[in-house]
Amino acid sequence: SSGINAEIREAVVSTQSTGEALYHIKCKLFLKSADGWNEKGLGIANLKKCNDKVQLLIRNDTTIGTVILNTLLHDKMPISKSGKNGLLIVATTEDSKTETYLCRVNKDKVDEFYEKLEEYKKGVPSE
Repeated sequence: SSGINAEIREAVVSTQSTGEALYHIKCKLFLKSADGWNEKGLGIANLKKCNDKVQLLIRNDTTIGTVILNTLLHDKMPISKSGKNGLLIVATTEDSKTETYLCRVNKDKVDEFYEKLEEYKKGVPSE
């Protein structure tokens, strides 16, 4: 069983690094609920290759690095700008619920982040 545990540890370590991310940016994530916006946390948004698609993975900026959003980008995914530094992202969560998230980034980077998301919705860029 030590082989499986080692593989799991390796997988966890590799998902935490931003090394192989196509793009990463510091952000603050909010989840829309019936009562308004609930803060999910401050963290790093990583765009990573996942087979032929791109995964948007946001982890809390803590030692544990809890995942606060993990979804695959797809070409029908609604993404829009909100205010001077926000992006609204409608994403399907791991438990197949559709949720609306607000991702706030540095206002100087919001256009760049938006363009990356739009580009990667179409799939992994060819090398």
